[in-house]
Amino acid sequence: MKAEHNSGQINVAFSHIPSKGWSAGEYYLKNIFIALKSLAEHDRPVITLLVQGGDYHSLLPFVDCVLARPAFKPDSFGFRQLSRVAGYLGFNIKRKNQISSFLRKSGVNALFTIGELGANFSLPLLSWIPDFQHLHFPDFFSEEENSRRNRTFARSARHAKRIIVSSKSCYEDLRFFAPWALDKARVLPFVVQIPDELYDNPPKSICSKYNLPERYIFVPNQFWQHKNHKIVVEALGKALSRCP
Repeated sequence: MKAEHNSGQINVAFSHIPSKGWSAGEYYLKNIFIALKSLAEHDRPVITLLVQGGDYHSLLPFVDCVLARPAFKPDSFGFRQLSRVAGYLGFNIKRKNQISSFLRKSGVNALFTIGELGANFSLPLLSWIPDFQHLHFPDFFSEEENSRRNRTFARSARHAKRIIVSSKSCYEDLRFFAPWALDKARVLPFVVQIPDELYDNPPKSICSKYNLPERYIFVPNQFWQHKNHKIVVEALGKALSRCP
């Protein structure tokens, strides 16, 4: 799937985040795409979806083109051995990053992804760190997973051109985790896009169906501890005290 675009437009690729097991990632991409599509044409980038298997068809209406990521050949045994010896001698053997070379040849100018792609990734990298929940609830993760998240997030912070976080609390966690990378960070919150057809039925029918009062608040969060539902209760308390 390809789309015609002006030569002056920036082409930003977004690594597809499969919804199986974690639907929030795909919703986050969808909301970004809808927001970008709302920009004036001269400000709007080309939206390229970088895929490698998985079902991405729900995102097709919101992107300009789809780019299939090929299976890259791993380094040869000889190259790995040479790199290891070079490391012992105190220097590195640089090689082209296959992913960035592929994207560059495909006309992509920048990549949005979760995680990191190495120090030799040569395109501007927008690295999304959804949360630092392992810092607050280490018992939710194995020791190996905690270590892996620390390593991955540290490399992401080091190599990314911009670090994307989903909330101000995540931004503050980054201040603690990697204060030297804070100037790279940008807060891009989840924004719910409400479909127009949602209002086709009168709200009273929904209230009647679920036995709801005329005025109610709907919080569609998962009931994970790190979602911090306490702040919702506190906000409701303040709202009721100001407007009984």
